[in-house]
Amino acid sequence: MHSRVFEIGSALIPLEERASLSDLPDWFFEVIADYGVDIPDAQREGELDWFIGRFDGNCHRDGEKITFKQQTKEDYFKAKHEKFLNAVAALMNCSLDDFAGLTSNTDLNGKVYALTSAYNDKFGFYVYDWEGDGLCTMDQWLRSADLSQEYYIGGIIDYHW
Repeated sequence: MHSRVFEIGSALIPLEERASLSDLPDWFFEVIADYGVDIPDAQREGELDWFIGRFDGNCHRDGEKITFKQQTKEDYFKAKHEKFLNAVAALMNCSLDDFAGLTSNTDLNGKVYALTSAYNDKFGFYVYDWEGDGLCTMDQWLRSADLSQEYYIGGIIDYHW
């Protein structure tokens, strides 16, 4: 499967300073991705459309600048929150025997994965922010981002997991 890393900054990122594959930390390739490639400029428009589309009309692009509507976080996390609550409910029935591996008919790993991926999708979009947190999931970035400010897209990297 493929996903993307989008460099996001608070100022316009010059072409020669955009993030590339070599800027990503080692842990990303040890834990998440098995390889990655820089997205060429010829494919940039389609990649930016993919990014904007993730926000269901709550993100606007003007060249390299992106802005978000006030309700972006609520809209983006609404379905994830429902999945999270469903995963919590499924785990509420976990017995000590299930937790300890004494029963063989449970899918505890699947239920825990559903919970963690609903909160923080480690195989989705990532944001590379050299000014701030470095590399983090889109979920992590969006939770802490000040969406009242303008952002700019820099480098885009395709990764395979």
